[in-house]
Amino acid sequence: GKCRRSGSMALFLPSLVTLLVATAQGALLRRASVVNEDRALDRNETSSSAFLAGHLKGILDDYVGYYEEENTSWTESKKSMETVIELASTNESKLSSITEKQRMQGDHDKLVKEYVDMLRSLDGSLQAISGANWTDAYDKELRAKLDAIEAEVPVANVLLAKASVLLKGGALADLAARRLRELRESFKKTMI
Repeated sequence: GKCRRSGSMALFLPSLVTLLVATAQGALLRRASVVNEDRALDRNETSSSAFLAGHLKGILDDYVGYYEEENTSWTESKKSMETVIELASTNESKLSSITEKQRMQGDHDKLVKEYVDMLRSLDGSLQAISGANWTDAYDKELRAKLDAIEAEVPVANVLLAKASVLLKGGALADLAARRLRELRESFKKTMI
């Protein structure tokens, strides 16, 4: 029985060694492959970052355009509403026009805030990818535009906050009803 075992061991041992060597070689080859992939990624990292930054810059340019278009549109709408308010034939139509202008202002402020939030996010992402002065690589005037937009934001946020306070609890409806009563009373006094 002992000879058989040693014979089996003699056959088993070389097979085990071969298996262990093959496993070690496979692990080494896989590790070398991962190292080579990492090196390839390191070489492409700069081009990948530039590629991503280019796309983010394109999106940012779009949002700057949306922001500017919204402000232009609002300026025109605001002038039109002021004309409608001035030309209103009755106090009720004047009050209705004022209320509509306030609603439009709230919509405008909300949209501008969304655009500015997106611009902040994109600017932050581009700073993380390309550094704080990322605009120098593209358009030096862009930083001035972004800073100007940022300076306008607090005004939009304050107006939006005031509008939301007025809308809570029907305060806007109460205000409109009070103004309508005042207008009716002043109209009655002028008719007497």
